[in-house]
Amino acid sequence: MLDLLRKIPSHWTRIYILVMGPLSLAQHFFFNTMNGALLTSLGLYFWMAWFGETKPFTFAQLLIWFSELTSESKTGLATTLVTVIGFLVAFRTATLGWKDQTRMSLRIAVADELELFFDEVAKLTLNIQLYAESVVEEVSQLRHSGLNPETSSTVAMLIEEGPKFRQNRARLSALSIDVHRISSKHYAMLSPLGGVIEALNDSVNALDQITEEMWVHLPIATNQPTSSHAQLFVDRIDLDKWQSLVTCCDKNYDLINGLVSGIRALLFAPLMQLTPSSVSIVMRNSSKFEEALSTIRRR
Repeated sequence: MLDLLRKIPSHWTRIYILVMGPLSLAQHFFFNTMNGALLTSLGLYFWMAWFGETKPFTFAQLLIWFSELTSESKTGLATTLVTVIGFLVAFRTATLGWKDQTRMSLRIAVADELELFFDEVAKLTLNIQLYAESVVEEVSQLRHSGLNPETSSTVAMLIEEGPKFRQNRARLSALSIDVHRISSKHYAMLSPLGGVIEALNDSVNALDQITEEMWVHLPIATNQPTSSHAQLFVDRIDLDKWQSLVTCCDKNYDLINGLVSGIRALLFAPLMQLTPSSVSIVMRNSSKFEEALSTIRRR
């Protein structure tokens, strides 16, 4: 099939998808579901006259035929119908239960993986933001007050934490690539949930914004810098870019956490029951929800 699609022009491939999508959905309903199979059977029964010489009974004729049967035949037929219908109902109930259980297990697995992944993203983002805030605050003060033996220890602290910042930045860069694997891996599970794919894409875009801003220049120096090295470190810091990094992290940190929490809430929704206490909590915090949604829309 893939080889065939590669040979077909792209515009014909799009037409093929638009046509086969509804047809596949109809085929699944009429042949892979109980309601669809019932409708298909009834349709074939009443349209049998089109395919052969036999004319099927109408509903009234079936009642007349049944009323003319002997008591033994009626009892046997009724017993058979009850047995068949009971089997179908039991099979359907067991199938639905198994599907619901399997679907819920998959949802929990997806929710756990998203939580684990974006929890690491949140921690790295926060660490990067805290270091960037320290750089902006301390370098601004040093440029205003000048270097002296007391303030040199501040520069030494920034230099000492520099490798950790680079390590966090490299790890977050790797996660910004890996997030696309997770998004594509769970697309089939998340796409039926309204708005989830859009929320996940917004989270990915927010992470991409952070990774674009975090490649700021951090001078390399020894942990025990001399006064000249400390001054060189301070002079080479671009405060505008570091402040832009702080702003980007602050803006997208809450956005990512909020969107991922919403996705996990939708995944767990079938397990959660609406209770009076939960309704009361939502009503009491309605103003906070409105403020949070307004903030997300602005971003």
